[in-house]
Amino acid sequence: MRIWKVLILLSVLIMSACKDSPNEFGDDFIPANDRYSFYLCDTTSASDSTYYNETYPEYKSLAEAIVIGKLDDMESSAIVRFPMSAPDSIKTMLQAGTINIKSCWVKMNALYYSGGKNSTFDFTVHRITDSIDVTYLTSSQFNNVSYEAADVSYSHFFDDTLATFGLNNSLITDWIMVQTSDSNNYPRNYGLMIKPTSSTNKMMSFLAYETSLGNAIKVYFEFEKPGVYTDTLSAYATADTYSASCSAPTNTENYMTLVGAVTYKNKIYFDMPDLPSNAVMNKATLELFLDSTKSYLSTAVDTSYDAGGAIINVGIITEKNTLTIDTTNVLYVSLSSLTPNKYLGDITAFIQQWINTGNNYGLILSIYGEEYDASKLVFYGTKYSVASLRPRLKIIYSLRNKE
Repeated sequence: MRIWKVLILLSVLIMSACKDSPNEFGDDFIPANDRYSFYLCDTTSASDSTYYNETYPEYKSLAEAIVIGKLDDMESSAIVRFPMSAPDSIKTMLQAGTINIKSCWVKMNALYYSGGKNSTFDFTVHRITDSIDVTYLTSSQFNNVSYEAADVSYSHFFDDTLATFGLNNSLITDWIMVQTSDSNNYPRNYGLMIKPTSSTNKMMSFLAYETSLGNAIKVYFEFEKPGVYTDTLSAYATADTYSASCSAPTNTENYMTLVGAVTYKNKIYFDMPDLPSNAVMNKATLELFLDSTKSYLSTAVDTSYDAGGAIINVGIITEKNTLTIDTTNVLYVSLSSLTPNKYLGDITAFIQQWINTGNNYGLILSIYGEEYDASKLVFYGTKYSVASLRPRLKIIYSLRNKE
């Protein structure tokens, strides 16, 4: 019966400001030591917020997607390499001229898009002329990659879920023939540079080499022996990366800016209220308010992924004066289904950790799946003129009544 009574009382909530005196509630017939009082501590704003840029070249080369496009001041190009290893019989017949490449095309499955659904999206494709290792290719190195000016693609097709384009037959012939004894007479296969056109006003991410869905970027080439047969070979990309850029966020007191692909994160700090030493933490909720006029959220094409741009990672900083977070313990803030432009999430575990250890170094906010999600989310900041739109931390705690 004692446990049952406590559970009944836990379902009742009295809210008051942190400074208010506790108010008892409950049934007079329930013993005093079975009673709990609940309180809402509404910290109306974070006291500090700063952004920083963190790039992960290894993420971009090993991520599940590449990003291509232009939107506002963001731009992203990609590098893709296919292993064109044909059977020796094909190489021999190509060399002898008894077969020929009839057609070649590339298929890319979309993951997200940012910008208007029907906004302009297109790109050019160029043969890379340098040997490169995409695994740790920095942005500056990416921008210095040499490639031919000629566009080697044609017949571009785009819809919500797919992009396909043809490649010049001579390119595929070169890539196959460079593996023969006559290799010195053919350009080597260093991959392709894919660059958005100047009229593009949309960002798209495409499933890449590391995807587990079997829908990675793939090249197909069709060859024929005139009058005898036609056949098709295909290969997944075995190397890919991308490089995105945009201007750094500004006005960090009035706004907090998170950007995917370029990976701009935000550090936020709350002054913890003085709670009674015997307080029991029941729930802590982080609330953020989005300025939709300055933001663009990506839209997920594949429903097996999260709704693009609607989830924010929250990490707890573990060392003073650093940006180091506990990567094994990440919580989430998501877009509310009830209130437009409001993000909220349960971060009780982090607040309890601050209370237990006495070490409050702040939180790091970043876009979920930032290595392939080109969302830009601008939240109202710690000094925004409308106090109710600033970041908020709501803490509900309980005290056991004295006998």
